Amino acid sequence: MITDDFLSKLATYIESQITSCQYVLKGKALDIPIHSKEVNESIVKVNILLDENVQGNITEFRLYDANGEIAKQETCNIIKAKGRGLHKIFSISVKEVI
Repeated sequence: MITDDFLSKLATYIESQITSCQYVLKGKALDIPIHSKEVNESIVKVNILLDENVQGNITEFRLYDANGEIAKQETCNIIKAKGRGLHKIFSISVKEVI
């Protein structure tokens, strides 16, 4: 059995490797800075904030690692109105599967 401490170390390593984010708006991939990252035991959370000036249909979010490869992607169908912000949370859970 993997210890909780080691799972937490793996989560911390994953958090350190997530370096950038993109979202797809009207079919075009756009870079957005990562607002914050946190590790709570074996769960990594990455927070993204879109400001009130972004408007349109968002169809995908992508997190990239330090090598520029996609680490996690999520498809969606968010119609974002101008004048409203958007807070997106990526959650990555590290656990042992037997």
